Amino acid sequence: MSFVDDINEIMTYSVRKRDAISNNISNESTPNYKAQVVKWNDTLNQEDGLRITNSGHIPLQENFNNYTIETDNNTQVRSDGNNVDLNKEIVEMMKNNQMFSMSLNALNNYYEAMGAARGK
Repeated sequence: MSFVDDINEIMTYSVRKRDAISNNISNESTPNYKAQVVKWNDTLNQEDGLRITNSGHIPLQENFNNYTIETDNNTQVRSDGNNVDLNKEIVEMMKNNQMFSMSLNALNNYYEAMGAARGK
């Protein structure tokens, strides 16, 4: 994978996380709604994770995601059955926005450097 592909994965993860957070905030008053969380798949980052070490290995599927979307079971459920913590969601949204912004800046800097290398 190239640098651009890696940044694309991070930005895709960030978009999915933003969607989950937005759904959680929108359903903050919906009885029995369970908050969704998007988690990065650490399997690929572990020492014994998936990797291609031989040209004969089968590559990962094109649609393989580095993240999973799960129900949040760690937040206390209110009396109406809903477990959305609005303060937590707002903090997560701010962190996610920062991550997306940093990814976008990295991508812009990469293309600026590539343009400078070509003399543009």
